[in-house]
Amino acid sequence: MILRKLSSELQRRLTLYPAVAILGPRQVGKTTLVKQLLNANPESYLYLDLENFEHRQILGEDRFFFFRNQTGKTIILDEIQFLPDLFKDLRSLIDENRENGRFILLGSASPALLRNAAESLTGRISFLEMRPLLLSEINGEAWEKLWLRGGYPGAFLANTDEDAHLINYDILQSYLHRDLPSYGLSTETKVTELVLRMLSGQHGQILNTAEIAKSIGRSNTLVIKVLDFLENSFMIRKLSPWYVNHGKRLTKRPKFYIRNPGLLHNLLFIRNEEALLHHYLKGSSWEGFVIEQIEPLLPVGYGLYFYRTSHGNELDLVITRGTEIVLAIEIKMSGNPTLSRSNRLALEDLNNPQLYIVVPGNKILPISPQVTVCGLEQLEKQIAGICT
Repeated sequence: MILRKLSSELQRRLTLYPAVAILGPRQVGKTTLVKQLLNANPESYLYLDLENFEHRQILGEDRFFFFRNQTGKTIILDEIQFLPDLFKDLRSLIDENRENGRFILLGSASPALLRNAAESLTGRISFLEMRPLLLSEINGEAWEKLWLRGGYPGAFLANTDEDAHLINYDILQSYLHRDLPSYGLSTETKVTELVLRMLSGQHGQILNTAEIAKSIGRSNTLVIKVLDFLENSFMIRKLSPWYVNHGKRLTKRPKFYIRNPGLLHNLLFIRNEEALLHHYLKGSSWEGFVIEQIEPLLPVGYGLYFYRTSHGNELDLVITRGTEIVLAIEIKMSGNPTLSRSNRLALEDLNNPQLYIVVPGNKILPISPQVTVCGLEQLEKQIAGICT
């Protein structure tokens, strides 16, 4: 069993709030996480799966009577998006008794898609995002497998790469045909899949949504709507550019990444490590993988952006605190990377912050007082030391 880092944070939040919501994509391990609590102390928890008709029926007669009679228990409500009208009832119940740790809500959509939760339970609920497996959760071992297969536990732990590919394919199809429509996306599934496949071919790039719309014969408005749903259901990441008002002409359109590399590789028909290392998008795939490992490490108040000017000066990532850049990151596949002229000019633009060049493997090699080549594990340690 893999110990998830979110476990300790969940228990901390339960001491601070009446309700805690754990949000994240399906198959990421949310239910497994809370059932570990349930199994360890069954008398203290009650689990209801709102996708299950019989469990929904339990709440159908008199919700208030039911909840009021679960004295001393933490009630776990799984797949909360299937019963959105429940949020207002939870608000009333919490206001009757503001005891912390009363409810754990699990959902497969972001607060933007669960607006009732965000609005009805303001001040009463804390949101946590559960991500696919992180490198730090597997103790840095098998990072190549994690990059290839992605972090859905079923795919990562599969017996073979082919089995993992099939599991990721099934997750992707369920997501397209079932999950997105249930969240309210009315666009035809084939159109959503077309947008997603075009996005996979431009992974890590600045998108021209009008060109995508023209390619698939749909409106730009529809493409933007699909992208919003993909982002709010944890499928894609929109990485914004960093800019402050200092007179430079900076790129202001975001980059897009498919967040789980296993799903990206499935869309690109990459089935094994050899195919990945020979694919023209391997560098972009590695970049997206590194970003997904870095982002969860950042404390509240820190931001993650890319930097690019209209003249081509660029850095893959900058970590910020307020208006201050605390760290710059370049992500490269080469074992002996060098900085390009555009990288050096970007560093000058930003007053030469400390830069780490992240490469596959576990090396750490200072190449100047301000620049260090390192593996992902070493970068995580540096971030932990700087972002405190």
